[in-house]
Formats: sequence, C-alpha cells, structure tokens
Amino acid sequence: MRLAGCLDLCLLDLLSGGVSLDSPQAQVVAYRDDNSLRCADAAFEVDRALFQYSRGAKELWKFCNMTDIEWTAGLLSERPSIDWWERGAPRR
Repeated sequence: MRLAGCLDLCLLDLLSGGVSLDSPQAQVVAYRDDNSLRCADAAFEVDRALFQYSRGAKELWKFCNMTDIEWTAGLLSERPSIDWWERGAPRR
C-alpha cells in the first residue's frame, strides 16, 4: 500500500477515535496536510508566474517582429522602456 493510503487509513482511525491526537500517525497526517496546502499554494503561484512570463514574451516577440524594423527601432529610441513583465500580467 502506498504511504498516502496508509496515512489516510490513519486519519480514519484518528477520526473514529482509534488513534490519539498525539500519536505518531496523527502527527504525520497533520504534517502531510499542512505541507500539501503549502505545495498547492506554491504550485498556483508558479503557474501564475509562468503564464505571465509566457504572455509577456509573446508580446515582446510581436513587438520585435513588426513588419517595419526602422519604425520599431524609432519607437525604441523615442519611448521609455516597455515593461514586458507588466504587459504579461493577467487582465483584471
């Protein structure tokens, strides 16, 4: 049986009163649950950052590959620098 399955059985024992709250099984279940939530939060933040990077990189690529390279170069010298990371931010 895989570890998560064993821990889930321990959680059932804990809920049914078969295992005390200060048992090693209960401590491991609590540790797993706390860290699972942190991992899920971190995964969401990584996904959001990758999505923003992807959108920003796409916008930068479109800007750098406009049809008239002289016009694009003129824009670069006339305007302040564009924040491509911000351009990739999700629209609210």
